[in-house]
Amino acid sequence: MTPKTANCDPITGTFQINSAEATTYYIHGSGNVQRFVDNPEKTNNGNAKMRFLSNTATDTTITLRDKGGVKMERKSGNWTVGELSKGEYDLYIGNTKVGNSIALKIGGVYSMSIIQQGTKTARELYQITEPNGVSMLWIIPQYVVMTLGEVMYSVTGLQFSFNEAPQSMKSVLTGCWMLTIAVGNLIIVFIAEAKMFDEQLWEFLMFAIIMWVDMAIFAVLAWRYRSIPIKTDEDYERERLEMEEKEHGLEKVPARLSGGAVTAVAPEENDNENSNL
Repeated sequence: MTPKTANCDPITGTFQINSAEATTYYIHGSGNVQRFVDNPEKTNNGNAKMRFLSNTATDTTITLRDKGGVKMERKSGNWTVGELSKGEYDLYIGNTKVGNSIALKIGGVYSMSIIQQGTKTARELYQITEPNGVSMLWIIPQYVVMTLGEVMYSVTGLQFSFNEAPQSMKSVLTGCWMLTIAVGNLIIVFIAEAKMFDEQLWEFLMFAIIMWVDMAIFAVLAWRYRSIPIKTDEDYERERLEMEEKEHGLEKVPARLSGGAVTAVAPEENDNENSNL
């Protein structure tokens, strides 16, 4: 590599660059080259990431300050990455402000090169990863749609599995309904951990296709399904009385309803017939 400035010596060597990495080569002094591998991943809390690359004196203090005071402080030669919240910051070398304010945005990953020659100091901000460009408020309509879908699907599904199940299997069918949710979660975990796609866009597209196939199967089953009549409390009471009549050998008589309850009247015994027997 040949520098454009006449005062710099030519540098020869091999530069190693790997995929999915942000590689920085910092050249300072007389052909002194240092390699840094930055993690381009954004922070989970939305803060920006910053690294200082400087050729200042070893005991020089480099700080980023906002209106509230010092937010990040490093000694020259300390190239560790720090986190900063979104905002406007001023760069100070010692107690001297360098350049204009810099704006750090949510989720951005930055490296700042600081070059000091004599009494002059220059700095350059490099953006490793672009900051977030979509507002987090877009999550609200997604959660609203997901919540409505969950309410309409879960409640009606539980009611269907309970009402359509036989009297002796209502708990079993309700448990089977919950089991389908567990199996669905396992499918999501398997697909996510398998990392079958390089971009998450295609993973979400596959989930959407699976949902459409699932909806088609449900539509066919619902079209062909024949629902059983839902029994009322009076029906259950009538069945109970009929079973008692069969168990005790009572003569089946018409039942009459009284105040919402079913009352069965047994026939009166014939004393004459009993005496003849």
